[in-house]
Amino acid sequence: MPTITFQPEAGEAVSIAASPGENLLELARKANVPIDAPCSGNGSCGKCRVRLLQGVLASRPTLHVPDDDYADGWRLACASTVADGDATILAPDIASAYRSRLRVTDLSSPEEMAAFNDAKKQLEEAGFCNKTSIFCLAIGLEPPTLEDTLPDNERLLRAIVAATGAENVTLPFPVLQKLPDALREGGFGVACVLERTPDGLEILDLQPSRLDLAGSGASSDALPLEVLASLPSTDAVGAHGDEISQDERNHKVGDGATPDGNPSGTVEAGDLNGSVNAVPRICGLAVDVGTTTVSALLVDLSTGDVLAKAGAGNGQIRYGADVIHRIMEQERPGGRAKLQEAIVEETLNPLIDSLCQAGGVVCENIYRMAVAGNTTMEHLLLGVPASGVRMEPYVPAFFEIDPPRTESIGVRLGAGARLHLSPNVGSYVGGDISAGVLASLVWNRSELQMLIDLGTNGEIVVGNDEFLVSCACSAGPAFEGGDIGCGMRATDGAVEACKLDRATLAPTLSVIGGGKPVGVCGSGLIDLVAELLAAGAIDGRGKFVDGGRGGGGGEDGCGIGRDGGRVRRDEFDMGRYVLAFANESATGREVAITEVDIDNFIRAKGAIFSALMTLLESLGFAPSDIQKIFVAGGIGGGIDIPNAIRVGMFPPLPVERYSYIGNASLIGAYAMLVSDDAEEKLREVARAMTYMELSAQPGYMDAFVAACFLPHTDASLFR
Repeated sequence: MPTITFQPEAGEAVSIAASPGENLLELARKANVPIDAPCSGNGSCGKCRVRLLQGVLASRPTLHVPDDDYADGWRLACASTVADGDATILAPDIASAYRSRLRVTDLSSPEEMAAFNDAKKQLEEAGFCNKTSIFCLAIGLEPPTLEDTLPDNERLLRAIVAATGAENVTLPFPVLQKLPDALREGGFGVACVLERTPDGLEILDLQPSRLDLAGSGASSDALPLEVLASLPSTDAVGAHGDEISQDERNHKVGDGATPDGNPSGTVEAGDLNGSVNAVPRICGLAVDVGTTTVSALLVDLSTGDVLAKAGAGNGQIRYGADVIHRIMEQERPGGRAKLQEAIVEETLNPLIDSLCQAGGVVCENIYRMAVAGNTTMEHLLLGVPASGVRMEPYVPAFFEIDPPRTESIGVRLGAGARLHLSPNVGSYVGGDISAGVLASLVWNRSELQMLIDLGTNGEIVVGNDEFLVSCACSAGPAFEGGDIGCGMRATDGAVEACKLDRATLAPTLSVIGGGKPVGVCGSGLIDLVAELLAAGAIDGRGKFVDGGRGGGGGEDGCGIGRDGGRVRRDEFDMGRYVLAFANESATGREVAITEVDIDNFIRAKGAIFSALMTLLESLGFAPSDIQKIFVAGGIGGGIDIPNAIRVGMFPPLPVERYSYIGNASLIGAYAMLVSDDAEEKLREVARAMTYMELSAQPGYMDAFVAACFLPHTDASLFR
């Protein structure tokens, strides 16, 4: 049996036994070697380039690998199979950059943080305060004696009932396993993390907490010394029924004083996690699970403060760039388990570990998790079949569910932690959009507004405080590099912005991470096409214009009318613009955008514009009626609005009507994490939102065809 060794350009070699005829891309997935394949291996994108260093592979010819590159050992992993002998394969660094160096909207930039803080302030002004059903109760029990042999569980439950007045208190089995040791380590004092449920209270966790009953005023029937609220607005009552001040809510108070002036036994919530005299720090996790990236916030639920933030590429990327490829993959034998493992074990759990390390907490102190994702991502996260999402009549397994335990899907948090999912609206308008609508406050204003979320997919919501209508359009792959020859995701080496000299077409580039360019990401693609159009290098069809300023082209790929020869043609008369020559790029290969690439871009931008126009016209509105457009999503922050208008992707409204609100999905997930009221409002908003299926709209295809021009076939729309 042949042995295939994958040698990542930046990492250790991985060897795996293979059978002759086994597909190389599938083998890399089995070996957990990251190789980017936006098309999921159907051979259309050409992004899964690897290099044969030793041995032999059975590879079929492809236009994505020129003859010179093929002779140098370059192959497409999806178009190669294992031969009869061993082989060593180089996996280029760029093939795995999506996993660790992908730009993520995780509040890491000042612009993102400013957008988050602004949205947070507006949500607070809308009446959403930090208040959840989780709180902490520090309680001292009378130790058992030969005369008092009440078992530990009944002793604790009776004390909690007496202290809180709850009719029913549930003690889950994992907590029961900790109870005996915790009671004795704490001298029969424990700090309990409780959650209010429709049936009463449930104990999520407990840990030892030595309490001095002498002089506390507590009676022998074990009234609590203190109820510690996890959030400022949660009622808190002391041993004598007195309300505890805000300062006291963050401390466990005893009698006497230490040399530093603090009350004896006083420990700030969260200090000394897991030790005696500690009050458990009650934390939560807000997550935006995107098709391409995952962003997360670790939050102190007692204050609403963000303790740490992190982001990474979605581990499912190697199974395809869009939700359709993911759904097709999960329909294969074992596919659903592979995709769930990719998001949980390869993405979420490592993110949680890094967040906890950065925030100075342990994962066992995270008792609540809020997740916003599109409909497919939420299905795959839970391990629920998503086939209905892509099959007519496009009916998913669920829109919203009761919060399950995080441990049921393998997410490692506190034993009693629950997963709160943002509700979906339709098969292609998911919980990320519901969360975004909540964060944007579109539902809370009287003027007509629009939310445009641009990520791997494009979703649009229009409405105000009286109605909300949403739709989705298939625009994502081009903006994520899937349908563009030089396209790539927003990671190191991607051109994110560019300007062209109107006379020479010489480019001025902004490259993520600095250095030489590797390709172009979504925001850079919009800039590039807009600049080419403004310079007169391409016409409304996206074709390169011969003649004009110097005219004349040639069959050998020479320039056609500009200094520097950046506009060229191949032997098939296909025009292209060279953004970086081979000696100017990081890969040693030319970075160029072709007429085919521009045509794919035109279809993508046309899908967005035709979707929003169809949505508006079906409601009897015109673009001029929109008072505010909120732009969100993975590429939203990098978009140059005037350029997006110039190419006909956004309607020609004054720039001041546009506003970038950052990762609206993550902001909405944060809101539902720290506020039960916000979560309830989110569910109300989702239920009230109407989902429009564009394919069922009679005029949509006509609108789409009309929008497949730069900027539009109806020039009057952009005057």
